[in-house]
Amino acid sequence: RNSRRSEHRRMIQILRQQEDLERRRLSHRLRMESEGKLRLTDLMLKVLREFSRESKEDDQLNAQYLEQLEQERISQAAASDRLFRDRAIMIEEETKNANRRQERLLKEQQKFMEGVLREAEVE
Repeated sequence: RNSRRSEHRRMIQILRQQEDLERRRLSHRLRMESEGKLRLTDLMLKVLREFSRESKEDDQLNAQYLEQLEQERISQAAASDRLFRDRAIMIEEETKNANRRQERLLKEQQKFMEGVLREAEVE
């Protein structure tokens, strides 16, 4: 009877050791999975931070580029305004010169006609 009890106790002890070993394996596996998930989460956070940093840099570069384009647009608009103003002044001056030439021609023609009329009256 004692040997049966001893054997039974031994079996219970072996089963407890096996359960304990299984719990340790499970605990170890869960700890490893948890650590793996933590490493993966850390890696994902680093990637997201890097994307965020790059996105901010891109936004800054884009803002600078847009500012440069705006300055170029303003400069081109000013240059166009100057060009059109200069051309308007040139056209206005040319028109005044053409009017003066026309007036001179009319005066010369008028003098010529007056001279012809005087000669006709004298004859």
